[in-house]
Amino acid sequence: MALRAMGHVDRTGFRNRTSPPTTWLLSSRHVPHHALARLALAVAAYCIGATELATTGPLPRIADGVRRSTDRTPHNHDNRTGEHSMGPLDGRTALVTGASRGIGRAIAQRLAADGALVAVHYNTDEASARRTVDHITENGGAAFPLPGPLGTAGDVDRVYQRLDEALARRGLPITLHVLVNNAGHNTHGSIHTVRPDDFDHLINVHAKAPLFLIQQALPRLPDHARIINITSAATRVALPTSLAYTMAKAALQSLSPTLAKELGTRSITINNIAPGVTQTDLNKHRWETPEARAQNAQHTALQRVGHPTDIADIAAFLASDQARWITGQTIDATGGSHL
Repeated sequence: MALRAMGHVDRTGFRNRTSPPTTWLLSSRHVPHHALARLALAVAAYCIGATELATTGPLPRIADGVRRSTDRTPHNHDNRTGEHSMGPLDGRTALVTGASRGIGRAIAQRLAADGALVAVHYNTDEASARRTVDHITENGGAAFPLPGPLGTAGDVDRVYQRLDEALARRGLPITLHVLVNNAGHNTHGSIHTVRPDDFDHLINVHAKAPLFLIQQALPRLPDHARIINITSAATRVALPTSLAYTMAKAALQSLSPTLAKELGTRSITINNIAPGVTQTDLNKHRWETPEARAQNAQHTALQRVGHPTDIADIAAFLASDQARWITGQTIDATGGSHL
């Protein structure tokens, strides 16, 4: 059996492309039995998400496993000893738009739990954004609020000006490792009732702003950075009363495969997550009552509505080095809705 490592996984979790490829031949003829046993333990540790067990000596060290979704303690903090250990996103900065509530809040909290410094972007709800930041910092993570309404003139310039200033105040380089385009809202309207102003605003927030957030992020993104767009199952499941919203999300969803090939030359990945009915304020009417919850749950293979942490766990995976071979894709995060 041959294991080939294309380069070296450095302390940030990203592959160092300058390291020469190395091949390890593993068999009873080439490696002592005790070394093979250590590798078996490391593989087991990787599969169950443990971080203490790994190979030592001449064998390659296996990277830390994916954290269990039920463990919300920041990855870089050990409550037993008070010591800090490396998390999969340690040393990286993430910007999550629309992170004051709902899916955005859950993503911000999860990325911070994995070690990232998170810019918690919000539109106008400063109190909710600060609650997100407080939750992160109280649990050992690092975050700061970042105001900046999207869908208005100069919106992207303001966001990055404030981001750069916040990083400079912390003595950090102007670098962004993870960009999550999550901000959005819905204005209902069918073909008979949709209004031009509503259409324009939805397109500006869901499609135009993410496009130019990515454009202006490029000088700040290092190689191997991550871009994650939160789209919607509405691009697959017809919602006639959300016509303009669906069109805006479809435009955003098409952005990822279009950019993936160009960004791939720098090993930057860009992917979509398409949630279904999730317990957020955006679609509260679909889950608030037991009757509404049951009605929407029955359309999913897993027989429940989604929770923001369901989406956040997928985002954490896409933000990690473990998703390095996935780009230009849309992950349907609906629990098997309308299959």
